[in-house]
Amino acid sequence: MLIICWDFDGTLVSSEIIYKNIFSKYLNKNNYSVNLHFAKYGGKHPSNVLEDLKEEGLIDKNLELNENIINSDFKKFLDKDGLLLTDGIVKILNDLKSFKNILMAIVTSTNKKDFELKYNNSSVSVLKEYFNIDKNIYICGEVGNKELKPSANGYLYAVNDIIMKNNINSEKNILITIEDSISGCKSALNAKNILKDKIDTIIIGYPIANPYIDEIELKNSGADFVFRDSNELLKFLKKLAVRLGLEPR
Repeated sequence: MLIICWDFDGTLVSSEIIYKNIFSKYLNKNNYSVNLHFAKYGGKHPSNVLEDLKEEGLIDKNLELNENIINSDFKKFLDKDGLLLTDGIVKILNDLKSFKNILMAIVTSTNKKDFELKYNNSSVSVLKEYFNIDKNIYICGEVGNKELKPSANGYLYAVNDIIMKNNINSEKNILITIEDSISGCKSALNAKNILKDKIDTIIIGYPIANPYIDEIELKNSGADFVFRDSNELLKFLKKLAVRLGLEPR
């Protein structure tokens, strides 16, 4: 059995750069001109980024995050321009779906309201052919767990739930986590260390929509492999499926 857990923002949809621009605009409105190092802050919720900036002394500790403004600006963007899928993702998902014994899920740090705003956008509706919000989508803040990535809790909940629901007990199982950010890879690494006696884990860095991060930063954060090209990622996953003896349907 091959379990593939996808991050959402930046791996399936190209939303991270939108968040960066909107958050930078929010800071500018509050008279802060901060050059956000996207490789460092990508994958984190704006509230976490704000706390990091406070700890680094880049903004005043009294500045509060108005999530309503952030969400309103993001919704305006979606209503106007829609949301783009990452390059080649539909082919990857479709090819993987053709194999027996490949289970796919989404594990995201966003909250349910924000996730549904993106997931229900008509421009990415094809994702509903592969992911169902009631079956294989795990939203960290909505599963009895308030800790966002790099906490391992989202992955731990998702993997344990997948194993239980599918009655997985074979020793020949591999978990693949696919992340585009430092915090995401750290989250997967934390989960890998905890789950090491239960399942073998391979962490893939996949910054296909994040030009600000390099391979070394992701590998230093736990990634075993890094791909920027969808064809190379698909080739790797299909080769692994064949190695596990998984056959096309």
